[in-house]
Amino acid sequence: MRILMVLNYYFPYISGLSEYCRRISEELVKKGHQVTVVTSRHDGKLPREETINRVNVVRCGYLFRIGKGLVGPSFILTAVKEAEKHDRVNLHLPMFEAGILQLLIGRKSVITYHSDLRLGKGPVDGLVERLYYLSAAAALNMTKRVITYTQDYAKASRLLRNHVNKCRYITPVVDEAHFRRVDSSEFKKKYRLKGKKVVGFAGRFVYEKGLLHLLMAIPLVLKEMPDTVFVFAGEYARVAGGSIIHELSDMIGKHKGNIVLLGNVAYEKLPEFYSACDVLVLPSIDPLEAFGIVQLESMYCGTPLIATDLPGARVPVQKTGMGLVIPKKNEAAIAEAIKKILKKRSLCVKSRATITKFFGKEKAIRSYAKALREEP
Repeated sequence: MRILMVLNYYFPYISGLSEYCRRISEELVKKGHQVTVVTSRHDGKLPREETINRVNVVRCGYLFRIGKGLVGPSFILTAVKEAEKHDRVNLHLPMFEAGILQLLIGRKSVITYHSDLRLGKGPVDGLVERLYYLSAAAALNMTKRVITYTQDYAKASRLLRNHVNKCRYITPVVDEAHFRRVDSSEFKKKYRLKGKKVVGFAGRFVYEKGLLHLLMAIPLVLKEMPDTVFVFAGEYARVAGGSIIHELSDMIGKHKGNIVLLGNVAYEKLPEFYSACDVLVLPSIDPLEAFGIVQLESMYCGTPLIATDLPGARVPVQKTGMGLVIPKKNEAAIAEAIKKILKKRSLCVKSRATITKFFGKEKAIRSYAKALREEP
C-alpha cells in the first residue's frame, strides 16, 4: 500500500504520539509498503523534505501556535494534495485540523486516536479545547474505522466511548531485539549510581506526567532508603506547549544530591538507562496519558513498573503483573510502592514471553496493516 501519515509532530520531536507513528511507519516500510508523513515544520532548522529510515517526510510551515497546536493553511493543503497519491490516509489525533481533513479526504482515511486533549484553565484554552472537540467529533462521526491503544481507554475517553464499535486496539510497537537487559555498569559509573537504588522516570516535563507527585514522594523514600537516586530521562527544556521544569526547580534543588536530570536519551542508549533502573515510575495524572510506551520498553529491559490507575496507562501492568498500580496524585502511595519493589524487586519481574504474549511487535504490525487494508 501507499500510506500517508498525517500528524502535527514527527521525529526528531519526541513524544508518545510521534514515536508511535515513527515506529509503525518504519515497520510498515520494512514490510514493503510505501509511507509518507505530512507534519509541521516545528523547528525552522529542519528540512522541508527528507527521508528518514526510508519514510518520506514532508514538513509544512505554520503561522502561529495555539498551545501545542501549530496552525497554518499549508498543512491542510499539503495533506489533501498528498492524499491523492496514496491508497490510505492515516490521521493521528489529537489534531485541530481533523474535522476538515476527514471531510476533504473522505473514504481513504483511517483515524488513529492517541488520546483526549486537555489544555490549560484559561478562557482562551477553554475555547480552543471546545473547538478541537467539535472538529475531532466530526472526524470520528465521518470515519468508518478508528485505531486506538486499548479498550480500557476507549471506554473512558470523552469521544471514543461513542465509537467503541469502530475501534481496532493496537498497542505501540516496541522492538524486542533492541529493548533488552544490557550491561549498565558504564552508565552507573558516569552518573555515580554504583551501589545505589535507582528509581527512573522517562518522559517530557509536562503537567500530565504527574512529576510534582513523584518529587513529593522523594523525601518519603529517602527517610527509609537514603541511598536511593531518582534519574529523570526526557526533554525538560524545549517542550511543545511549555515545560514545567521552572515550577519544579525548587523541589529538585532540595534533593539535588539524589536527583539526576539526563535530558533526552538517545534511542540507542535507552536500554542502558532502563537496565540501570531498579524500578520505573509513571506517575501520570491526566487522560492525555493513554498508555505510556516507556512501560513496554522498561519491561523488555527487565525493569518493573509503578503506574497510576488511569484508563489505558494501567493496562501494561495489569496484563503482565510486572509492577504495581497505584492511585493518581498520591505521593504516599508512590513512595510505598517504590519501597516495596526496591525491597523485593523479584516479585514483579516477569519473563519476556509474558510481555510478548500481550504486546508483541509482530502482532502489532500485522494488526495495523490489516486495519489500514480493510475496505472503508
